Amino acid sequence: MKPNLRVGLAGLGAIGMAIARRLEAGIPGLALTAAAARDNSAAAARLAANAIAARMVAAAALPEYCDVIVECAPAAAFCSIAAPAIEAGRMLVALSAGALLDHMELLDRAAQTGARILVPTGALIGLDAVRAAAEGTIGSVKLVSRKPPSGLVGAPYLQARGITLAGLAEPMKLFEGSAREGVRGFPANVNVSAALALAGIGPDRTRLEIWADPGISPGHTVAFYESVLSKMGKKQDDWLRLFMIPGMQHCGGGPGPNQFIMLGAMESAQPDPHDSATRKCPPPAGRDYTKFLNPRGLQGARIGIPRAFFYERTTGGSATPRGGLN
Repeated sequence: MKPNLRVGLAGLGAIGMAIARRLEAGIPGLALTAAAARDNSAAAARLAANAIAARMVAAAALPEYCDVIVECAPAAAFCSIAAPAIEAGRMLVALSAGALLDHMELLDRAAQTGARILVPTGALIGLDAVRAAAEGTIGSVKLVSRKPPSGLVGAPYLQARGITLAGLAEPMKLFEGSAREGVRGFPANVNVSAALALAGIGPDRTRLEIWADPGISPGHTVAFYESVLSKMGKKQDDWLRLFMIPGMQHCGGGPGPNQFIMLGAMESAQPDPHDSATRKCPPPAGRDYTKFLNPRGLQGARIGIPRAFFYERTTGGSATPRGGLN
């Protein structure tokens, strides 16, 4: 039996803690070994409160204890986390993918040390298709990102221009330019554009629009979902599903719930490999959950969600950065 890969978390904020909980719940082949944070004492207390055991170390020391380092810290800390991991030849999962665009020399160094850099696709799906298209000729790539105003507060682009979003009642276009420029101005908001740029035609040719929208309509998502079914056929449930969650706004907020889990076991007689809860709860006879379902119980606004997470790895060095499905 192959030993578990030792995972280290660089950053224990909302994302880091969510990953820590998933690892503690159990992910085959992975084990949380160490973590680093701006305040290790406070982070250790958060882990203890969640009954999660992990060694607290400095970010630069994570490669000593871990095979995989997951960077989920503010973009300003990216190099202090990424450089030691790459020097040690480790696998780096870079959530601050936008910061990578200004440090492409790390790709060359990774090629020399044998390190791997994986960039999460975030909210995007189908980057393998973008990568495949990039083998030929792509004329243009444009990403339009809509965010609730509260999620954009503190962005350097807004601060430098004195733009305030308080009381915004209508959609407002804040930025239009290259992905490279966009991630510099909104480092906490559009890392997904970096993943798209690396998979496709690069950060300078990839165009980006950023909108602040206080009432994001599900219409765009519904139109996208229906276009996928139109082009690829009606049966796409193994990678793309549409859910109607009344009261849930984009990226959280709203009168309804902020989060939900997809109980795959309640859609068929088989447990969902992506949902640890279905492996821990005692199943009914024959693993048949369908009798508990109300088939009309999720009618409302629709949200498209990938069934699983897909990660991209960058290859080719700084001169010809490319994405590749890992």
